[in-house]
Parts: sequence; C-alpha cells; structure tokens
Amino acid sequence: MNYSGQNIKIIEARLDALRRRWSGFILLNGFVRALMLVVGLGFIIATVEGFRYFDSPVRLSILRFSSGFLIIFFLIPIILALLVRTNQMASFSNLKLARMLGNHFPGLGDRLLNGLQLYEMSQQRDSGFSLELADYSVQTVAGDIGNYNFTEIIPRKKLRKSLIQCGVVLVILAAIGGFNSDYYQQSLRRLLQPRQSFEIPLPFEIQSLTGSLEVFGGDTTVVVFQCTGRYPEQITFRENYQDYVTETKITPDDSGRIRLHLGAVRNTVFYEAFVENRSIFRPWQRISSGCDTIRVTDRPTLLAVKIQIDPPEYTGLPTEIQESNNLELMVLPGTRLGLAAIASKPLQSARLELKSGNQLKLRVADNSATGNLTVTNTDEFKILIFDQNGVRNLDPLNYSIRIIPDSYPICQLISPDADLELNEAMEIPLGIRIGDDYGFSKVLIRYRLIKKYAPDQTQSDSLEFPLKNRRLTLQELYYTWSVKNMQLSPEDLIEFQVIAYDNDPINGPKSATSRTLRARFPSLNDLFSGFYEQQDNVVEQSEELLRELQNAEQVLEQISWELLKNPDLNWEQKKQLTTEIQRTEKAAEKLSQISEQLDQMIEESRENNLFDEETLEKYAKLQQSFQDIMTPELRAAMEKLQQALEKMDRKEIQDALNQFRTNREQFSEEIDRMLQLLERVKIEQAVDEIVRRLEDLVNRQDNISQEIERTAETEKAKMGQLAQEEKTVERDTDVLLDVMERTSQNMQDFPLMPSRELAAHKQDFENSDVKSQMNQTRKALQNSEKNRAGKHSQTAQQRLQEYLEKMRQFQTDFNSGQMEELMSGFREVIYKTMQVSQSQEKISQMIRNTPRQSEQLMDVAVRQQQIRQNLSSVINDLIELSNKTFGLSSKAGKGFGQAAAGMNEAIRQMEERNTHAAASAANSSVAALNSAALNLINSMNELQQSGSASGFEQYLKQLENMAGQQQGINDETQLLGMSGGEGRRQALQRLAARQQQLRKSLEELQNEISESSEQTGDLGGVAKDMDEVIKDLQQNRVLRKTLERQQRILSRLLDAQKSLRTQDFKKERKSITGEDIYRESPGQLPADLGERQTVLRQNLEQAMKEGYTREYEELIRKYFELISSETNE
Repeated sequence: MNYSGQNIKIIEARLDALRRRWSGFILLNGFVRALMLVVGLGFIIATVEGFRYFDSPVRLSILRFSSGFLIIFFLIPIILALLVRTNQMASFSNLKLARMLGNHFPGLGDRLLNGLQLYEMSQQRDSGFSLELADYSVQTVAGDIGNYNFTEIIPRKKLRKSLIQCGVVLVILAAIGGFNSDYYQQSLRRLLQPRQSFEIPLPFEIQSLTGSLEVFGGDTTVVVFQCTGRYPEQITFRENYQDYVTETKITPDDSGRIRLHLGAVRNTVFYEAFVENRSIFRPWQRISSGCDTIRVTDRPTLLAVKIQIDPPEYTGLPTEIQESNNLELMVLPGTRLGLAAIASKPLQSARLELKSGNQLKLRVADNSATGNLTVTNTDEFKILIFDQNGVRNLDPLNYSIRIIPDSYPICQLISPDADLELNEAMEIPLGIRIGDDYGFSKVLIRYRLIKKYAPDQTQSDSLEFPLKNRRLTLQELYYTWSVKNMQLSPEDLIEFQVIAYDNDPINGPKSATSRTLRARFPSLNDLFSGFYEQQDNVVEQSEELLRELQNAEQVLEQISWELLKNPDLNWEQKKQLTTEIQRTEKAAEKLSQISEQLDQMIEESRENNLFDEETLEKYAKLQQSFQDIMTPELRAAMEKLQQALEKMDRKEIQDALNQFRTNREQFSEEIDRMLQLLERVKIEQAVDEIVRRLEDLVNRQDNISQEIERTAETEKAKMGQLAQEEKTVERDTDVLLDVMERTSQNMQDFPLMPSRELAAHKQDFENSDVKSQMNQTRKALQNSEKNRAGKHSQTAQQRLQEYLEKMRQFQTDFNSGQMEELMSGFREVIYKTMQVSQSQEKISQMIRNTPRQSEQLMDVAVRQQQIRQNLSSVINDLIELSNKTFGLSSKAGKGFGQAAAGMNEAIRQMEERNTHAAASAANSSVAALNSAALNLINSMNELQQSGSASGFEQYLKQLENMAGQQQGINDETQLLGMSGGEGRRQALQRLAARQQQLRKSLEELQNEISESSEQTGDLGGVAKDMDEVIKDLQQNRVLRKTLERQQRILSRLLDAQKSLRTQDFKKERKSITGEDIYRESPGQLPADLGERQTVLRQNLEQAMKEGYTREYEELIRKYFELISSETNE
C-alpha cells in the first residue's frame, strides 16, 4: 500500500510541475494580448477625439472607461494563472492533464489516465476493484513517465503568435502616429487633460452684412451675407415669422456673397443664414450668421372684399355674393357688380382701376369703400385705397372679369321627321324641341308657299308658334298648324322651318333655325295611286302566302299516308313537320303585318276622305279578319303537334297531325275567302272613287269659273295659271274614264254586278262634249279671252255636275243591289235552316218513340242521314254567302258544325241501337240549328241597321269632353317633364291616375255605342297608346315618345269627332222618301212570303199551334217578324 502511494506522489509531482509551467505561459500570453488591446483601444479613442473634439465630461468619462479596461485586461491573465497554478480549474486537473498527455504521447496512451482512475476507485470502500491491480497499474505508469517531457503539450506557438501580432500592431500604430503626429499629440493632450476646455476650429464663417433694419409694410427688402473659408455649395436661409417659419437653400456666388430679395415684407421677421453639420467626422455642429430682425411699419390693406353680382333681369337668375378669395368673376353681359371693401385702417380715398383704362371713384366711410360697376366686356380691375397719410396699399389684388356668353338657342324639328303630304284636314302637326340658357322671346314658323302652276306667285311669310312658358329653358312643344287659309291647289308646296329666338335684350335676341321641310298638297291622282299601290301589295302578299300554304299541303298529306303505312316517324318526316309548324307561324306573322298595312291604308284614306265610311268600315272588317285568321284552335293544334313530336308518341302524332291539317286547311280557306271579299271591296271602293273624282272635278271646274269671273283680261299671268289648272282637270278627266273602264271590267267577274250599266255611263260620258268644253276653256284662257273662257268653263262644270248626279244614283243603286243580294242570300239560308231544324225536330221525336229492338230504327237512321245531307247543302250555301260579306256571325258557323256533329252521333248511336243517346244527340242538333238560325237573323238585322246613329250627339259630346281632359293631361305632363324632385314623382302618379280614369271612360263609351251603332269614329289604337302613357307616368318617365303618344291620343279623339260628323252629314246619307221596291223572292221560299200582313199573321198563328218547343217557337216568331218588316218596307 505504501508502495502504491509513493508512485502516486511521483505522478502528481510531475503533473504539478506541468501546471506551474502552464500558468506562467498563460500569464505571459495574457499580458501580451492585454497590451495589444490597450494600445489599440487608446489609438481608436485618440483618433475619434482628433476629429470629434469631445466635451470635457465626455473626455473624462473616456479616461475613466479606458483606465478601468486597462486594469481588467491585465488582471484577467493574473487570475487565470493563479487558478491554474493552484489546480483550481477543472480544465487543468490531473485527469484532464493525463488525457491531454495520452493524446499527445501515443506511447503513453491512456495508461496514465487509467492508472489514476484505478487508484481513485481503489481508495473507495466496497468499490469491488482489486487493490493489487491498482498498485500494479500505478507502478507501471510511474516507471514510464520519466521517459516523457510533459511540457511539450504547452501551446507555446500561441505565445509567439501573440507576440508577433502585438509587434505588428505597435509598428502600424507607430507609423500612423508618426505620420499624423500633431493630430495625435493634440488628441492625446486633450484626452489626458479631461477637465480643461478646448475651442473647436471652424472651416468657414457666415457674416450678415445687412443686419437688423426697419422697412415699410409691403416694401421689397434685400439682405446680404458674406461667406469666408471653405464654405459649402448651399447655405440655409431661415425666415422666422410670428406664425410660421420658412427655410430656403441658397448658393453663394464666386466671392462668397449671398444677396436675397425677400419681396413685400408685411410683418416683422427674424432671419439668419446657417449651415448644420450632417457628418460625424466634423467636430462642429452649426455655423450661423446670427439672428437679425426686420421690423415692419404697416400700410393700409384690404381685409375683406364682397362683390354683389346682379345678373341681367331677363335671365331670372338670383343675386350672388362673392367673397374676396375668388379673383375671377364669371358674369353675363349687362351684369351689375356692387363692391364693398373693408380696410385695415381709416381711409382718405379709394378708386377702382380697370385694365381698359377707365377709373371708378369709390365712396369712402371710415375704413370702408363702396361702388357699382356695370359689365359689358371682359376686363380686369384693382381696388386702390389710401390711408390718412396718403399711403397706398401695396400690390392690390387683380380681379378678372370673364364674360359668360349667352349661348345661341337650339331648335330641332322632331315631327314631322320628313317631308309630308297634306290631307283634307290641311293641317301640319308640328313638334319641336327648343333649348336656351334663360328662355325665349318668341318662336316663329317661317314658310314659303310655292304654287305649282304659278311660280311667280310664290309667297313668304311667318306666324308665331304658341309659347305657354317663355322661361322654360328646355321645351318640347306640339302645335297643329292649319294651312286652310292659304288656298292651296293640288301639287302646291309649302316649305317651312321653325325659328326660335332667345330673350337676350343686350346682345340679341339671337336665333336658331330648324331644318327645312316640305308639305305637299297631293292631287287626287296621287292619293288614289298611293292607295292602290298599297292595296296591290296586300293582295300580292296574300296570294303568295296562300300559294305557299297550298303547296305545303301536299307535304302534310304525304306524311299522313306514310304514317298509315309505317307508324314510326323518321328524322326527315319530323323535320318536315317542324318546318310546316314554323311556316304556319311565319304565315301568321305575315298576316299580322298585312293587317297593320290595311290599318294604315284605312287611316290615310279616312284622313284624305277618299272613300265613304261604309267602304272604310268594310276595309276595317277586312283588316280585323286578317288578324283573326290565326284561330286559337290552329295555335292549339300547332302546340299539340309540337309536343307530340317531342314525345315521339305514334298515336299522339297521328291525331295531332290530322287536327293540324284540318285547322291549316281552314286557315288557307279563310285567306282565300279574304281575297275574294277584297275583290268585292275593291269594286265598291272603285265606285266610291269614281264619285269622289267627279266631285273633285266639279269643285275644281267651279273654282276655275269663279277665278275667271274675278280675273281681268289684262292679267295674262293669272290667265296662264288658270289655263294650266284647266289642263290638269282635262288630264284627271281622262284618268276618271280609265277608272270607269277598269271597274266595269272587274265587275264582269261577278254576274250580279252592274258591269254593263257602268260601261254605258262611261260611253255616254266619253260621247259628251265635256272634254271639248274643257279644251275650249283652256284655249280661251291661253288667249286671254275671259268671256269665252267663262262660258265654256261653266258649260263644262254643268256637264260634270250632271254626270256626278248620275254616278251618285248609280252608286246608290249599286249599294242597294249589293245589299239586296246579301239579304236574299241570308233569307234563303235562314229558310233552309228552319226547314232542316223542323225535320230534325220530327226525327228526334221518332227516335224517342222507336223501341231499341224495332226494325224501324234503321229506317229512322236513313232519314237522319238524308237530313244530314240537306244540312251539308245549307252549309255550302252559308260558305258561299260568307264569301260576299263580313257581316256573317262566326257563331252561326259553329252552330252548323255542332248540328252536323250531333246528327253524326245520332246515326252512330242508332246503329248501336242506343235510342236514348241517339235522341239526346238529335235534340242537341235541333238546339244548335235554332241557335245558328237566331245568329243568322241577328247578323242580317245588324247588316241592315249598320247605318244607325243612335245616341250620336251624346257620343260626340262625350268625345269632346274627353279631348278637353286629354289636353289638360298633355299640358301638365309637358311641364312636369322639365322639372325634377319628389314633387314631380307624386304629380306624375296623379296624372297616371287621371289618364287611367280617362282610359276607362273611353272603353265604357265604346262599349255603349257599339251596342247600338258601329259608328265609333277614328279611335283605333287610342286605348293602346293610353296604356303605354300610363306605364311611363307610373314609372316616373316623361320621354319624347310619351309626349308623342299623348299628342296622338288627342289628335285621334279630335279626328274621331270629325269623322263621325262627316259620316252624319254626308250627302250620300241624307234622308230620302221611301218608295216601293219590287223584287223576286228566291224559288225555295214559300209562295206566300210576299203577301199581305194578314196572311203572315195567319201562318204565324198556325205555326204556333203545332206544339213546338218554346225555343223553337221563339225562332219562328223572329223569322216571321223579319219577313213582316221587309214586307212593310
């Protein structure tokens, strides 16, 4: 055990010697590094002090800081060396040193470390290690360590490196210090004397050469500075006022001089020029010229200026007050300016100086000045004020007067939108849009009348367009301009334009002119030519449409046959059926267009009074018929077929196709019927035209005769004009003969029309001396032979009047003949219907009285089939009658169809021996026939009474009241259209309610009058226009279209009154004494139909005793009343 302790002591002694040598190394190396840090830190501090010039407290702090760090830097190595030497650092313990020695000496390896660790473990109790093994290990290591120099592990290279680094630093710092020895000497001197203050050297100086001074308020002031030394390129100039501070960058000139113009100084100001240091490498912070003062003595100044602007009276603009901060005055010519100025001190005088050279003296009171100025042109002015000492305000504000020109008005002609032709009303409906800044003084219609046959008599004149509110700046106005008093002749022209004048009395009034349009008074030839052109177009379109439908029928028939053979519909067949549906829809659209075209033709014909109202009424019914051709049944069949095609159901497709074909055939037949009716109407229209042309020729020839009486033979120009007019009468006479010839030829297609009579009238007219008298009149006028011309003209006029009376009688006879033909047709169909109804009534009783198993039932069915064939004959007569008139009720046709269906059902039920159902079907046929007969009688009565004027005057009075109400609504709408705001919306809602009430009243009036008369006047489209106006007003919209619709409503209400009065007072409608008319009755009617009233009464009484049903008795009673009334006539 003692042996092992000795070996341990040897090892520990060697390790202690190693620690002593290592602590010496740490101490020496630490001193070298501390010296290097201290020298480096001192150099840095000296360098910074050299350019920063720290204050005394800062230098004192630096010295204290440096001393503290010096002690710390040298104390740390000493402490570390002592800790190592005394083995107080774990990093230098025996085990750590043994590990470092084992790592350094491979031969020693871990034996020294292991021996020390085994020894320490063996010293512990219950360690479990063998003491002998520990002794052996320590002994072996103790013997070997003598072979190793432990000091080799000390890192002496670090010491050499530190010495080298320290030497290099000292050499570099010594070189830098030697190069700037004065810089570092002064720096070290200031650092080593921290309590002493040292002055900082400045690189340049700024000196104020102006210094402090006193100036007059508003005077221009100049300050001067001088810079010496190394001054920078820019120096800051600061002005410190009472309320704010301004800084400006200035640049000295080459001599270092700075000269500044401060402008008009009005308040005391402190000023200086300075440069602030922005670099950390300069010791100074700010170089300044010092603060100087400029003291100001006040001038008089304008504290406030108010300008009252009074626009010219005609503008209606309010007075405005403008403050002095607005130096630009935008005013109208003639504006009056009222100036009021407040000064800073009492005033001696004041005046207004204008750029134009004028001056205006202002009234002065204490510190205020006032005056007035009327502006006519663009100008500028200044307000000059003088205090009690005569000192003037400096740099007065320059006020600019800018003239707002009163713009030229605008004038647009919105209706008519193109040249137009006058009708018999001789009115031009004008609609204009005018606009101006401030309103209007007047609006004129300027026109020029150009005579076709007297160009040298061209007249120019103007009239005033009515203005209700001249203040409105934007207006849409409507006015119906009557030109009746201009005594226009056919083919005369009126060129017209509208001129709007503003209300500017200073530089105006200025005007704006609309575009120029022409209104032509067409001749009768022009009117008829235009009508026939439209008529031919309608016929051509209808015929083309009919051909297309008839050609397409073959396609539908072929598809029907193919579906019977093969029920499966292929793609091609489906496409063809879809095409036919679309073709039918397009046909309906085309018919609607034709209907609209007919409506336009009727409107134009009525305006120009081309035909009498009966003819126009037939055109109206024709137009309505074109609209009704597309029946709901056809539309339903189209929809059903379309749905069946989508489902691809065989049975549905077959049924829908059959229904579609049936309805489309009726569609085509109805178009064909309309064309036949149109041909009849065309002939009646042509007869009207012949009478109308003769009336026109009579009037024109009479006018020529009167003009001849009033013209002197010396007025050759006037005679020449009359000769030209006579020539046009001759030309139109030839046209009349052509119309008569064409009409006579067209009548030949209808056997019962008087074609030969018309041809005879035409021949008689040609053989007369009318044209010869006209020719002689023209030649006499060309030769200025007044008396001879007057004689021939009067003779021609008399001949024309005679033929006019003949043609009026022909027209009366023609209309009567047409009516008689229709009445005969109605009576025949009614009589046959009643016969069939009577037979059907008997069959119905026979069916009820025949047992189901009776052999006679089939005989009854045969008789029912015979009655069904008789009904087919009646239906054919009805179809033939429908091709002659519009007055046939559609209910009658439906009644015949129901009767036929009932008879077919009765036959089918009898074949099945179902007598109860057969009797019911037969009874329904009787009811349908009776209803059809009643409808025929009603249609016949309505046709006879179509000229009734029941309630006519009251109707006219109500129309007049409605027109007045509409005028009020129109005026208020136009005014509200120019305004805005919530009030406008509420007012428009009230107007919409008034328009709605007027719409309801019109509908009630039309329903009331239609019950007793067909004279409802020209009210087509009024209700629709009213609905559109109501919609616009309810949506708070007043558009140009709204105003146009309102004007159109008013015009149509007025036209309706005029149309009705024209109908009531036409010569053709005057009362005439009744006379007996003898006619042959149709062969099918009873022989006693034309006998006396007693015979009719006896027949009626006998019929009523037969025991018919109440419904059938009523039918018989009406029929006998109809026959009785005709007998009385």
